[in-house]
Amino acid sequence: MKISLVQAPRWSIHTPSYAIALLTGVLRGHGFTVFPKDFDVAFHRAVSAEDQRYWLDAHSDFWNDDAKVAKLIARYDAVVEDLVTDILRDQPDVVGFSVKAWSRAFSSALAQRLRRRAPQVRVIFGGPQCNVWAANTFLAEHPEVDALCRQEADLSFPRFLKAMETHGGTMQPEPGFAFRDAAGRVVDAGPLQDIPQPADIPFADYSDFDFSSYQNPRAITMLLSRGCINRCSFCTEAASFLRFRPYPAERVFAEIRHHAQRAGNRQPLHLFLNDSLLNGDIPQLERLADLLIAHRDEFQATWGGMMFIREQMTDDLIAKLAKAGLTNVLFGLESGSPAVLARMRKPFHLETAERVLASCRRHHLQVTVAVIFGHPGETEAEFHTSLNFLRANAHNVDQFLLSYLGLYGDCDIQRHPERYQVDPATVQQGAYWLGDGGQNTFAVRNGRVNLARLALGDKVGDNGGFFDGERPLYDPVQPYRERLARQARELEAVCALFRQSIRVRKFVTPRAGQTCGYFDNLQLEYGRWNAHGWARAPDGSAQPATGVLLVDSRDAVLAYVPVMQERPDVAAAFKEDKLTRTGWRHVFPPDSLPPGRHTLRAFAYDAASGEATRLAGEFST
Repeated sequence: MKISLVQAPRWSIHTPSYAIALLTGVLRGHGFTVFPKDFDVAFHRAVSAEDQRYWLDAHSDFWNDDAKVAKLIARYDAVVEDLVTDILRDQPDVVGFSVKAWSRAFSSALAQRLRRRAPQVRVIFGGPQCNVWAANTFLAEHPEVDALCRQEADLSFPRFLKAMETHGGTMQPEPGFAFRDAAGRVVDAGPLQDIPQPADIPFADYSDFDFSSYQNPRAITMLLSRGCINRCSFCTEAASFLRFRPYPAERVFAEIRHHAQRAGNRQPLHLFLNDSLLNGDIPQLERLADLLIAHRDEFQATWGGMMFIREQMTDDLIAKLAKAGLTNVLFGLESGSPAVLARMRKPFHLETAERVLASCRRHHLQVTVAVIFGHPGETEAEFHTSLNFLRANAHNVDQFLLSYLGLYGDCDIQRHPERYQVDPATVQQGAYWLGDGGQNTFAVRNGRVNLARLALGDKVGDNGGFFDGERPLYDPVQPYRERLARQARELEAVCALFRQSIRVRKFVTPRAGQTCGYFDNLQLEYGRWNAHGWARAPDGSAQPATGVLLVDSRDAVLAYVPVMQERPDVAAAFKEDKLTRTGWRHVFPPDSLPPGRHTLRAFAYDAASGEATRLAGEFST
């Protein structure tokens, strides 16, 4: 049996498709004839320079809009027909499409043309997007598709194809698959019975790919693990990739060596590791680092990928990973508000995040931090708490990726909207869900992203669209960095909204002998003001204050700063362990203050009463 494996155009010309290369290795290992087709580069080359902008990071949202993708396909009808001809030239019995959210519309368009030109060819969709769809509904609405592979295909896909061969091309039930039978009825064989283990997963087969066609000809994509150790409220991956399974370090090293030996003059090789998280199994990760360090005279490889904020990410471990070739890390921080992190089910403390980011900076790693605004329950004050944390740690971050929360796939919020105060009638609306009694809307979420974008300036990566109504704030031809000066009024709106969200009923001076905390210091470091101190609850209890207001000499609130940093000296002075986390710190650029000299003071803030109690100490700029 001959199988074509197709990656439709989808905003990715950096490296060859890992999904196609992996399934090529899987099926060839079972004796099938396989023709891998990665059409992203070919289609990108065929379109005009103007339309090539849709492959820029800033236009990733384009590929999720079916109408826009349809117009692009219509403009290049002859090119798309040539892609179909390329598939049919090999006379395949089955054509499998790797379908992600970005390739969904283009995959359907190619499948429709295949159906018209070669109705005898079986078309199968697989990939992360297929787990989102209800099989009956999807197959009824898409007659161009014969079957869906809805979970990991390493074991199930070869079985499904072998059963077809045995039964003369007639599809048979296989767990993990749904298909339309000869009578047009949908047969759903249910979820996988056997979850692929590392021993079942071969090396990706990149032998058919011309690496010189891609933007990163020295790069290759692979995995260290399957699945994730976390179950975040908004994540869709858990349902698709099942439980977490780390690959043994020796197996990972063997695959890296395999690809390095075949890279020829493309060394040193760079590895894009597409795991949900690289550090799900710390001992295996450290063992891999040891192997790479021990064999660096044989070959050299640099690598990077996504990691999770974990206590086990010590400075010594990060130093070892850097020595082993780690160059770049993307952390899914998601929020700088402890309350929002708890709702997201992110099990880490922000002080751990601060320590890990600082350690990565010390060891010269390129750090990207992903942030989501507008999670259900995120209040205006929590938004500013999050933004303050991001600004305070921006000196240890190379790039922020900002987004609003959209609901896609089989995430926990979609399954249980009532737990999150999300309107159940809106959970299928993607970006336009409604929550928090109507207070959490797309406009609010999008506005927070835009405000954070302005506040964080050129640290923000241009990933996806940012809009003010229908007007884009980002234009690839004239990057937003050059437009910030003209958006001064919007930046002032950030500050105004900041102040409005903090309602101070009155400023209070502590009674004689009462100590709520200290404004310890204000100093200019690396071109930014660094204010820090400590604060306990104004009611005199042995608890840290919730937050501190930084106020100028005109009583204008400049910032709300969460109290969360460790101050063991304060706990020791008061002989009270509960006061360990009473530290606060706020880092801000000089131009965030109005012109002139300022005297800054700090106040412990009680949101319930609206009272702000003065901390000892003040400093002038």
